[in-house]
Amino acid sequence: MKTLINIMITIGITILTMVSAAANTNPTSPKNKKNIRTQIITLLGKEIPSDKLEASEAHVNFIINANDEIVVIEVTSKSNKLSEMIKNKLNYKKINVSKSQRGSFYEVPVKLDIIG
Repeated sequence: MKTLINIMITIGITILTMVSAAANTNPTSPKNKKNIRTQIITLLGKEIPSDKLEASEAHVNFIINANDEIVVIEVTSKSNKLSEMIKNKLNYKKINVSKSQRGSFYEVPVKLDIIG
């Protein structure tokens, strides 16, 4: 009976150790996040039609699927037109990422300045 209890305790400790080790790993380095942000800025482009758009900020939440495509989950912004424009320009566009970046959730801030 004591042997069974010792085995169960050992298994329990092993499982807890594995779970905590997996929770502390961060597969996406800051350098890789910067690479993704740079590609997103390129996809959005510098020429944004400013009809009825005001200077605004947005936060884009997305994942990268198995085909290396951006899947936009949510765009949070005060401007509905900016949100729709960002969704249309980014959703299901291919980017270059490593396998470890697929399936991860990302949030990228986007700031739109109207000049002129």
